[in-house]
Amino acid sequence: MGSNRVIYGIREALGFPNALQDPARRLRSRILPGSCLHYINMVSDNCRSSGPSPHSPSFSSRYRRHEVQKRLAAFYLLSITISGFSSILAYVFSLLDGRNGIAGWSWIFIIEGAITMFLGGIGYFIMPDFPDKNTFLTAEQTALVLKRVEMDRHDSVPDPITSAKVMHHLQDWTLWAYGVMFACSTLPAYMLAYFISIILKGMGFSTTDSLLLSAPPYGPAFISAMFFAWISDKKKHRAGFIAAQALITLVGVCLTAFAQDNGVRYFGTFLINAGSSGCIPGVLSYGANNVVSQSKRAVQTALTIAFGGIGGIIASTVFREQDFPKYLPGLWVTLAAQLLLMALVGITTLHFRRLNRLAREGKLSKPLEGQEGFYYTL
Repeated sequence: MGSNRVIYGIREALGFPNALQDPARRLRSRILPGSCLHYINMVSDNCRSSGPSPHSPSFSSRYRRHEVQKRLAAFYLLSITISGFSSILAYVFSLLDGRNGIAGWSWIFIIEGAITMFLGGIGYFIMPDFPDKNTFLTAEQTALVLKRVEMDRHDSVPDPITSAKVMHHLQDWTLWAYGVMFACSTLPAYMLAYFISIILKGMGFSTTDSLLLSAPPYGPAFISAMFFAWISDKKKHRAGFIAAQALITLVGVCLTAFAQDNGVRYFGTFLINAGSSGCIPGVLSYGANNVVSQSKRAVQTALTIAFGGIGGIIASTVFREQDFPKYLPGLWVTLAAQLLLMALVGITTLHFRRLNRLAREGKLSKPLEGQEGFYYTL
């Protein structure tokens, strides 16, 4: 069984219970004003996880380092753009309330859970494996893919993963930095996924309007994030564009938290979504570009994705009932996360720039990442 399918299977197995678990327990875990509205929005989010895709290592193992972000961004943004309609679908499904004696929120679980399980089952069989094990390319095409990767970073063929290698890779502090950066970038994405309707209701919009207004912020985010992904690949530079998008997110959080006019506060959610949606593939690409060997990339990806889940946990706990209607403490946490993200981007950039300089001057005892001719992407 291919490792890509194993990753996918684990993700789907962990995702199904989220869509089908006891609703009373889910509701007790997140009690907020307007809990029915929140519950509809929360349930709809099960079919549109804001977390990273298990395809992240697949993209980075299939393309050269500076071809990755556009593809990661397109894959991720396609999912969240479509997911922008999930609140609308949740509202439509809730109108089935009473049909066959089933409550509206139960219909949301049943229909969206069934769709997720059906598509997840199909995806398991059609997902392509890593290049050296794929079955959909010809031998010549596979050779070309492996040659391009080998010329780029000399790790086209996976090396065995052992517990000793995992422990060795975990001693690299930059892997943990990527994880924290990713948590900071996913936090606002999860915040909007779980709470945008509640925040809009706190602005005075009706339940129906809050659900419908939850969708538009996902549209412009696609354009913004794809632009930053394109220019980042073109310039072969990551850190500056991640920081710029974190700044966009920060400005959006400030507008949503502190502006007096509700129109301006709503505009802030567009900026939050645009910034965070671009930071997520940006951080994934930043990490993927600066590791060599498939084993280290697997550890880096697993650690980064795990921290992305931590961002979701933080987002789901900092928006409390007593903070209604503005939820300022939650927005302050989101703002602080963007400042931390920018600080870590700055620290890693200075670190990588110094190592690149020392490598060019021949002052290092061994090549960067153990690979001759390798330099870190800033």
